[in-house]
Amino acid sequence: MRNNPFDLNGRVALVTGGASGIGQAMAIAMANAGANVVIWDIDPAGLEAARNSAAELGIDLGAACVDVSDEGAVKRAVSAIIDKFGRIDAAFANAGTSIPTPTLAMDAVDYQRVMAVNLEGVLWTLYPDRIVIAAEGQILCEHRRIMDRARQCGQTVYNWRHYLAVVQRKPGALRNGAPFTEMPGAFRQLQSHLLRHPGGDREMVDILSLVLHHDEQAVLCAVELALEAGVPTKTHILNLLHRLIDGKDGNPSRIDAPQALALRREPKANVARYDALRGKEVRA
Repeated sequence: MRNNPFDLNGRVALVTGGASGIGQAMAIAMANAGANVVIWDIDPAGLEAARNSAAELGIDLGAACVDVSDEGAVKRAVSAIIDKFGRIDAAFANAGTSIPTPTLAMDAVDYQRVMAVNLEGVLWTLYPDRIVIAAEGQILCEHRRIMDRARQCGQTVYNWRHYLAVVQRKPGALRNGAPFTEMPGAFRQLQSHLLRHPGGDREMVDILSLVLHHDEQAVLCAVELALEAGVPTKTHILNLLHRLIDGKDGNPSRIDAPQALALRREPKANVARYDALRGKEVRA
């Protein structure tokens, strides 16, 4: 049996501007797909009418009168949904407004009102304080917002892993790429070794790209071992990595070999033995 690609059973969805038109239609569609749907609008009468229309179809829509241009009102309304359902899985920022006046002919008040709803209203609705990623009922990770949506100076965070596809095509970007200053210390130390030699940037990219196929900690461990051994080369790191993955000892026991080999029976240069072959018929 094929799974329904639009199965929203048990999900929680939010639709702004959901009292009429596209918003109302989307809310009903998601509710029919199994979602718990909450609609927002600034028209209380429209919200009530939308709920009644949905009820005739056997659908129970949640509703709240919310002005999406008011960040505080949006925060409170989002908190109410979280308190009731525990989360929001999907949001359709449909609310919008227009003024029947050409843009260049608008006064400042009208222009700011349109932007407050059509632009900032989307930001307030879809720009969460945190993102929680869950699968099969288990929370995998949680990320709090770094940038300040109040337009105050935030913090720029680079993740060098996201730029591997770029440096694979353009290895030279390693030399001046800001994201790669955030790499673990062992990677940066290896980079300082490899970039001294021709082709070192390509080798460094190849080593970094190993994290796309293997556990990053295993790659990092292989690099650290290579640095400790004083052999920071791509070949040696690959060898160490495969030993770690295969469960072999990365530091095999040392073999004490003699500094020089001694022959117990010295070879003799006896060319006379070849003279006996003269005159004999050799058949192939």
